[in-house]
Amino acid sequence: MVSVVSAAKIYTFLREAARVYSVASLFNVEYAAPDSDVLPSDVAIDRDGILRVAFASSASGVLRAKLTRGGATVVVDYNAGAPLAANALYAFDLPVKKGDYFNLRYSAAGRVLYCEVQLLAMPI
Repeated sequence: MVSVVSAAKIYTFLREAARVYSVASLFNVEYAAPDSDVLPSDVAIDRDGILRVAFASSASGVLRAKLTRGGATVVVDYNAGAPLAANALYAFDLPVKKGDYFNLRYSAAGRVLYCEVQLLAMPI
């Protein structure tokens, strides 16, 4: 048996699937304290999805994700722990769940040239 799905349901699914929310942004900001939080405050995740992080710094260093879930916090390295090149743009994805908190850490002092964190919302 073939199931028929209305055009309205398909439209709603596609509209929801395409939702992208900007959750944090920094541009040409001094970052003087290595291995402390980069964003001014932890980002509260209000829906399941994927965080896309675009990041560039004036200094070579290791970018880390700080994720808090259910009261437990973990800090993990992006790029397999290899330092990011200075003045180069990188992008990373991280699956997250509603109720998580997120921040970034960077191992070197310098300037955050560009940082954009977007939440790609999951429709289901």
